[in-house]
Amino acid sequence: MLINKDLIITDAEGSNELDVITLLAQRAKSLGYISEVGQYVEAVQKREKEFSTAFGYGVAIPHGETDAVKSSFLAFCRPAHDVPWGENKTAVNLVFMIGVPKSQKSTLHLKILANLSRKLLDDTFRHAIALCPTSNEIFKMLAELEREITIS
Repeated sequence: MLINKDLIITDAEGSNELDVITLLAQRAKSLGYISEVGQYVEAVQKREKEFSTAFGYGVAIPHGETDAVKSSFLAFCRPAHDVPWGENKTAVNLVFMIGVPKSQKSTLHLKILANLSRKLLDDTFRHAIALCPTSNEIFKMLAELEREITIS
């Protein structure tokens, strides 16, 4: 299962992208999705240095390639305050972190990224997820996204 209700964090305290990435990685580790927090965070930071995953609209989609990912996942964080992201310090308030085992990187990773990006270009979806009062409602929205990924 790609989406797990326990991988959804709202009103998280974090003053920078590393805080948010680490928080999500720690949660993924505690749920058995990754084997090593430091290795995964390092891979995500390496990807961020190549090109920021903040793509506008207050959204970032951090991801990294590493064998530390044991099982594919999509984690979500809505920080309590905008987080400066990347070299340009883009204000981010919706973070979707992707983890895919290195062996599945080329196919599943691209499928998740493509479907998620398409959804996030929809103003209605972005605003709805930004304003969802509970993680249960966010989970329902992301579960729908997971169905679309498995169908396509």
